[in-house]
Order: sequence, then structure tokens, then C-alpha cells
Amino acid sequence: MPHPWATVLKEFYGSLRRYLETTLPLYVKRELSDLLVKRGVKFDKEKLISDKWYYRETVVKAGVNGVLRPLSRALANVIAEVNRIWPVYHSYLALIPPSPSFQQTIHMVEQAIKVLYRLHTERKYPPIPFVWKFDTPLEVKEEMVKRWLGKVDEDVMMALDFGECLYGWIPNVAWLEAFAVYLPSLDIENAYFYLKEANAIIKYFTLSRLFYDLVEVHRLTWDSKPWEKFIKQISSHLTSI
Repeated sequence: MPHPWATVLKEFYGSLRRYLETTLPLYVKRELSDLLVKRGVKFDKEKLISDKWYYRETVVKAGVNGVLRPLSRALANVIAEVNRIWPVYHSYLALIPPSPSFQQTIHMVEQAIKVLYRLHTERKYPPIPFVWKFDTPLEVKEEMVKRWLGKVDEDVMMALDFGECLYGWIPNVAWLEAFAVYLPSLDIENAYFYLKEANAIIKYFTLSRLFYDLVEVHRLTWDSKPWEKFIKQISSHLTSI
């Protein structure tokens, strides 16, 4: 059981993947260079293709300067659909027992990230195989952790439960990119909302990856810091418009 509300989440998952992973990046990447040229904006064409962070910064600057207005109009229906579907998806995603509220979920996710990151840094990886499921009986999970760490650790059990619940529901970094780069640049008036959601998404995705890396890979493969820095840098520009 990947998530208590998995059935409901699946209803919206496919549409969000199409909009966030395909439609938004496809249209912006296809049109960005031409729009910059038409507006007389100087940019490095080679870096736009080869440097992901330069590309993302250029998209944000283009949005702030109004260069993306033609794309904003062309993608108005897609943006409206994301704004209709995502809040519902997010509200169910955050309903993880025993958390009673969204704020508590975010707090527990942050605590879970600390726990799993500590296990990674201490290289305390579980034995293989190690199949952790949220709905596994408590006594079974306690025995699994005891055999692994030598004791029952409730913080570790909570972190694994949250990691397993969230795993895969933010499937890749394209979802984070959509909310941190494309949507606030195309829909400037709602930039604050998108950036707030991006800050939540990065936590969900980070915990998901830490969980997978701990249980399956036995090494860290994801670093959230570049994204955290990027979001912090652009927030002051976008939220003031």
C-alpha cells in the first residue's frame, strides 16, 4: 500500500504528469529562443541548451520581463487545469496518518528527512532484502528495525512510513521544475502560490528519494540544496510582482 489515498491520487496523477512533464517544458523549450530574439534579449544560445541552471534562470527572467506573455496566453487552459487539479492532489497527498493537518505533515516530513539523512551519513543501511510497507503490522516493523539497528527506533519507523507513503507520487524533478520555473514565469500573478507549492514539493521528493536510496540503493543519489538555493534566489523577484 504506497499511500492511504492511493486510489484517489491515481485519478489525478496521469493528467499532472502530462501537463508538468510534457506540455509545459515542451512549449517553453520550443519557443523560448525565438521569443528572446524577438524581444532583443541577449542570451547565450549554447548555454541555454547545455546548462540547465542557466536555462532555468533565463526562463524566470523572461517571465519577469514579460517575454513569455504569448506563451502564457497559449497555455492558459493548461495552467488553469493545473490550478484545478494540483490543489486536490496535494490535499490528499498530505493526508498521511497520524498527521492531523497539512502543517503537521510538513513538520513530520522535515523530521523524517533529518532521520533518513542521518542514516545515510552514518551509512547505516538495512539488510537486503528489506521490504518496508506502511500497512505492515506494527510488531513486524518493530522486529525489522530491531534486527537492523539493534533496537526499536520509533523515529526511524515514522521516517520509513512517511517515505514509503510519499514514494513515487512526485515521480521526478520535472514536477519541481514546473512549480519553481515554468508556472511562476508563465503566471506571474500567482507566483507566490507556485513557489509555496514548490517548497512543499521539494520536501516530498527529497524524502521519497532518501527512502528509496536508503532501502534500495544504499547510497545518496539526490541533493536538494541546488534547488533550495534556486528557489530562494528567485522568490524575492517573483513574489514582489
